[in-house]
Amino acid sequence: MRIHADDFGICEQQAKAILNLSSSRNGKGTLNSISIFANSPYFIDSCKLIQPFVQRNEIALSLHINLVEGSPCTDADTIPILVNKRGTFKNNFATLLLFSLSPYRKQLYRAIVKECTAQINRYLEVFPEQRAKLSLDTHQHVHAIPLVLDAILASVSACHANITRMRIPTEDLSVYRNASILSEVSWQNRLKIKVINFLCRKAPEKIPSSCSIPLFCGVGLSGKMYKINQLLIDELNHKATQAGKELELLFHPVSVPIHQCLDPHNKPFARACASVDRDKEAQKLLEIRIT
Repeated sequence: MRIHADDFGICEQQAKAILNLSSSRNGKGTLNSISIFANSPYFIDSCKLIQPFVQRNEIALSLHINLVEGSPCTDADTIPILVNKRGTFKNNFATLLLFSLSPYRKQLYRAIVKECTAQINRYLEVFPEQRAKLSLDTHQHVHAIPLVLDAILASVSACHANITRMRIPTEDLSVYRNASILSEVSWQNRLKIKVINFLCRKAPEKIPSSCSIPLFCGVGLSGKMYKINQLLIDELNHKATQAGKELELLFHPVSVPIHQCLDPHNKPFARACASVDRDKEAQKLLEIRIT
């Protein structure tokens, strides 16, 4: 089972606090997997922090491709469809989806390939061993959008990397019902699940057969994963075992002050990043039980 944290490496304080949720915390932390932002200003320093944990096999590492928040890794002037006048990403999941269905889809595809190639290459410069075993996911699950997934896979090929693991963020709402916490799943997250499930229906066919796709949980309680209960974990674990898959539970632990977020001017993302609910998720990672 992977107990996973997205959004690693926004700032030094956040990175250190997330690592303290691993087994290095006197064996009490359950976190064993993280995704790192290649476009964070703190990327190189956060890599130095995570490397000992990766070398000791305490934490599995993934690249968290980001097309919606902060600054790009490539020249902003060359990807105007992705950035605003400040040179930071201007889209969210919804606008990327709309662009992908518009007459601008070819321009969008080229821009995403360019930016993802830059992010993957920056990541591989620090972790060259990952070229043979690349693990990927995306900020806000934007690779659920078919065009974005196609562009990411093209970028992986352009970087001569071998993708061995990719999250497909589909979920079954019935598991929340069976665990008696369906009422905790907001209508917004129920809608997200339906949209993502629809968009991802052909995604497994595009991913190389040698690439592992875990059984995933993290959208239904997104932002409030501290409400997860042991019934849900046990049921998901059972389903994963039956399907011959690894289980991934996605958390977003540790809040970051708004002024230290990737883009303080991007209010929806900055508010989410600074939410105290992230600290509640961090505390949950010290309490949950892995069987």
